Amino acid sequence: MKLTTQAYCKMVLHGAKYPHCAVNGLLVAERPPAPRPPQPALFVDCIPLFHGTLALAPMLEVALTLGLWQWILVNFKLSVQLFSVALAAGSDYEKINPVSRKTYRKKMILELIFYLVTLSFWYRKDSLFPLLFQIDSWCKENSYVIAGYYQANERVKDASPNQVAEKVASRIAEGFTDTALIMVDNTKFTMECVEPAIHVYELHENKWRCKDPHVDFCEDWTEAQRIAASLLDSKSYETLVDFDNHLDDIRNDWTNPEINKAVLHLC
Repeated sequence: MKLTTQAYCKMVLHGAKYPHCAVNGLLVAERPPAPRPPQPALFVDCIPLFHGTLALAPMLEVALTLGLWQWILVNFKLSVQLFSVALAAGSDYEKINPVSRKTYRKKMILELIFYLVTLSFWYRKDSLFPLLFQIDSWCKENSYVIAGYYQANERVKDASPNQVAEKVASRIAEGFTDTALIMVDNTKFTMECVEPAIHVYELHENKWRCKDPHVDFCEDWTEAQRIAASLLDSKSYETLVDFDNHLDDIRNDWTNPEINKAVLHLC
């Protein structure tokens, strides 16, 4: 696998903005055409998600069972249609025998409760449903696929993946064969970006194993080093937006177009 300069720089900036916190995010790759032979994945961008205690990370692992939110939406639409038909057919309801009518009422009440609960989760500030909906739509628009996960731990000298990181990455690996789990190494953070501040893990025999640290995982490390150092020097990390920032104010764009432009300008 390889990382583009943009993907690498945004991971570094995310960690630099919150040096006192744990941070995490997703990595995306271009969706390969179906008939194309397998090739090493190129991670073209990253999506900064959270900073802090990463309390939502376990929920992310569950929500990344792609189809969870889709299943809810499909069922919601279907039930609304069925409920509308049932209301329109009020006269037919009277023809149902009392036993079936009682079962029917219970079923409709349970469905309404379920969807009210679902909607309450949707509109919660910490809900992952809007997050995944936005990410999925953005990926489809750009022909991307969620292909990896990155995390920086709260403790400076801790660069090992914890159980949460491994579970989230494993969930992603169910839908992408060349998934990478990247741990940001806080001890390698310098303004000059002398060496890559990441450790890359791959899934081997159902276990996440660290790849050779001497392998160059950047598409162009010389370029990535120069641009990352320049962005740190200009304090571009102050403008980086993760999904926590977006939830605080939806005007904050989690795709970070300004940073993308800065990287392109420095290339």
